[in-house]
Amino acid sequence: MAVSGVSPALPPPRPACNHPTCGSKAMARAEFSTHRCTRGDKGPGKAYHFSNNDRPQKPAKDEAEHVFPHWHPFAGWHMILGIPSAAGWLALSDHPAPSAEPSLPLPQAQFTLEIALPAAPGPVLLDLRSEDGLPRVFSVFHDPQIGLAVMQRQGDRLVRHLLRGPLPDRAGTARMTYGWDMAADRWTLTLTLPQGDVLRTEGTKPMAPRLSDLQTLCKPDARRHPSVLWFGVTRDAALPDAGPWIGMATPVLTTQGLRPAGHLHPGDRIETADNGPVTLLHVHRTLAPSRGSCAPVLLRAGYFQTRGDILMSADQSVLYSGPATEYLFAEDEVLVPARHLVDGRAALWDDRRSVAVGLSLDLGTPELIDCDGVLTCSHVAPGLQMPRRTLDAFEAVPLMALRDSRMAIRQRV
Repeated sequence: MAVSGVSPALPPPRPACNHPTCGSKAMARAEFSTHRCTRGDKGPGKAYHFSNNDRPQKPAKDEAEHVFPHWHPFAGWHMILGIPSAAGWLALSDHPAPSAEPSLPLPQAQFTLEIALPAAPGPVLLDLRSEDGLPRVFSVFHDPQIGLAVMQRQGDRLVRHLLRGPLPDRAGTARMTYGWDMAADRWTLTLTLPQGDVLRTEGTKPMAPRLSDLQTLCKPDARRHPSVLWFGVTRDAALPDAGPWIGMATPVLTTQGLRPAGHLHPGDRIETADNGPVTLLHVHRTLAPSRGSCAPVLLRAGYFQTRGDILMSADQSVLYSGPATEYLFAEDEVLVPARHLVDGRAALWDDRRSVAVGLSLDLGTPELIDCDGVLTCSHVAPGLQMPRRTLDAFEAVPLMALRDSRMAIRQRV
């Protein structure tokens, strides 16, 4: 149902397919210029690439099947500057990575670590020691009174970076980032505390660790403190943006009935609330940490009247409607990010796994899709408008209060 007074956003201009018997449009995006030909001798659902002159070129077999740019044989992994990574990660805790250039040092990267506070006893957060050829050490220590330290060793050279300051006793998540740039001859060590305070130190003469060592540190059997939630290595200072996603097992309503999101493929017809069946253009798969500040949200079946619990990212939007939305916002329907639904009962932070695999269904334009009765928003490309108004955090508070009061009434009855 369309919201009164709001026109649906139109996608940007897109070049037409030059296939002689296909009049479809192709998605003109800088990062992905493939579309699914719906007609012609190649048959429905075949992929064609567009070059600079918009002439279609048939992709390689693997790329036609998966429709992933720079597809790598390791499922879910892409090539970032020649080094395999998972959705922008050079290394990620508890996720196996294909080893490439085992002795290659990283001249510029950032190591990010999240720990649960107050930290459990024990000074060593992470520790890797290698005697393969040149002796190497990469360790992170903490002391409740002194602070955090990163120690590295390569052969006879030993460096130790210290961030002074006691760790707080209050419960929460702290994030440590250690970045280095060999070309600029700089390193930085930062600790972001739960209340938002930031401690920072920096210096010169950094030491570039080997990528293979950091990938070994990510293995489940590496030495790790129980307070460590997750850690990873990225090429840039900004962490990869996984974006909104739903879990692989989430039931999605299609023209063939409910199907797990992980079983969907481009060309499938997805039922939408506003435009009926819409063809699925692309399935964006993402890999993200699933603890600490990156934890996803679990919608519990008993409260949302679904067949099972539904897992989604904290920024995945869920549709709300009814008298409460009309009373508070003068809207028939609104979208609420899942993070604002968490109340410890109907919706929970789900940190049972360290890494989560999520999916975002690209239908060309943002659509409301039915996930076993819960309406969520499909993939939203940059520059496109959400299909409904999205509530900010302060707006969601009274809506959740009314929801909780209604739940309490039902329980008393």
